[in-house]
Amino acid sequence: MNSKLISFLSIIFILINVSFSQQTLNSTKNAHNIRFLEVEEDLSLTSNTESTFSDYPNIRIHVDYSLIEEGPHKEYIQTDLIPSVVDYLQGALKIKRPLKTPLRLPKAQKKICGAPTPNIYHTTGVEADFSLVVVTSALINNTCAAEAFVCHRVPTGRPGIGKLMFNTELLPLPKGNHLVHERNVNLAIHELVHTLGFNKPSYKFYIDEAGNPRADHFRAIQINGEERYILDLEPLTNRLRKHFGCNSIQGALLENDGGNGSIHSHFERRVFLYEVMTSGIIPGQRVSEFTLAALEGSGWYVADYSFAEPFFFGEGQGCDFYNGPKINADTEEYCAEERSMGCAPTGRGGGKCRKDFKSDGYKYYVPTLAHDCENAEAEDNASLQGFESFGKNAGSKCFTGTLGFEKSQQKTNSFCFKFQCQGEGLDTVLEVSIGNKKAICQAAGPMTVDGFSGELNCPDPLAYCKTVGQQYCPRNCMGRGDCINNQCRCEPGFSGKDCSVSVTKTFLGFDAKTSF
Repeated sequence: MNSKLISFLSIIFILINVSFSQQTLNSTKNAHNIRFLEVEEDLSLTSNTESTFSDYPNIRIHVDYSLIEEGPHKEYIQTDLIPSVVDYLQGALKIKRPLKTPLRLPKAQKKICGAPTPNIYHTTGVEADFSLVVVTSALINNTCAAEAFVCHRVPTGRPGIGKLMFNTELLPLPKGNHLVHERNVNLAIHELVHTLGFNKPSYKFYIDEAGNPRADHFRAIQINGEERYILDLEPLTNRLRKHFGCNSIQGALLENDGGNGSIHSHFERRVFLYEVMTSGIIPGQRVSEFTLAALEGSGWYVADYSFAEPFFFGEGQGCDFYNGPKINADTEEYCAEERSMGCAPTGRGGGKCRKDFKSDGYKYYVPTLAHDCENAEAEDNASLQGFESFGKNAGSKCFTGTLGFEKSQQKTNSFCFKFQCQGEGLDTVLEVSIGNKKAICQAAGPMTVDGFSGELNCPDPLAYCKTVGQQYCPRNCMGRGDCINNQCRCEPGFSGKDCSVSVTKTFLGFDAKTSF
């Protein structure tokens, strides 16, 4: 990745962090003009009290690409981007009330969510439980990367047809670069989750186990004297209580900053910093159990939590953390000194301490591509060039310290070092590779390394190996392979670290030889 591309992507991350997507704007405007589809739902499984998880079928998602402008963006979206995301969601979600009849629209309806209605909806219809119309537009001088709308609902309120618009000005083509593709995959997952029901206009249609409308699940509460809105659903609330170690959590805190497309349609940035359903793109975001639990709590789906990625931000920190710790205090999750260097919460790479307008005044280390451990070109910015490791297969994570070649080095920097967790239980140690030298961290604290001035800040090995250092298969291999020894073994036709790349067609540098 050259310096121009790093700069371009850094600008995109900043822009999208400021204004991620306006996914509910149109839905909010049309909240009183809701259209329902004339389809028949299969209620047999929900009426059977003995139905189990395995009895429900996986959701069927249809995608229409006919409204995308011809060109490289269409080929990328249609070949690599959307199909991988659809496969992921079709694997992660089962449908409680599958449709028995096709999704079809009257011939008189010429528009769907403001776009021309694809012909298939007027003819055979679509054999699916949900259909997505994808469009593209080049929005110059616009910070909106994507918009997602719910266009039509089935009789019980579940989204039936949705629309997803990509702004091609802020959808860079990967050209073989896995960091760009990863960013786009997270963006697409985020938007599709919105169209499936995680958005404010959909909350009023949520139903309980009996199919009755939920009540009081989206409501205002008081936290530290401030009115905040929460989403109180099962199994979401119980999973939050267990994760944070706080039995008084009333529900998931929702974003309270931004425009109509942001407020209340995302998880609160401060509490769910690198979760994919926060408002804004951060490198290394993850689809946690909370996103899947929110969709399951709608009453429309059942989630397979093996598709959730590890999420440890704030884990076990208790009620004080969830409700709001002291601002500008140095904690495991937040930082105090503006522009100081540190590691992103996921250990993905280094970044500077700063806040944004959706972090409620809290500062955190924002990872940058220039210091991303999975970016091979970031080696040009390394503090210890030749002793750090970068790239998608490097197996390195971010560490901090004052290591240097000169004794005068006192400034804390971030480094990308390979590591290994060794031992079990209380005997766990962390082996950090600094070039050909090994530093064995047995406890949290600074340690010197032969041949270098300064110190390495050792994390607690036991905690680190259960969180930042935990190995896993990203997004359960998108449902396109098996997770063996924490690595994806992709099915024929797919490749990549998460099996998100199609190799049946070579495109933009993705091919059968790409380990991506």
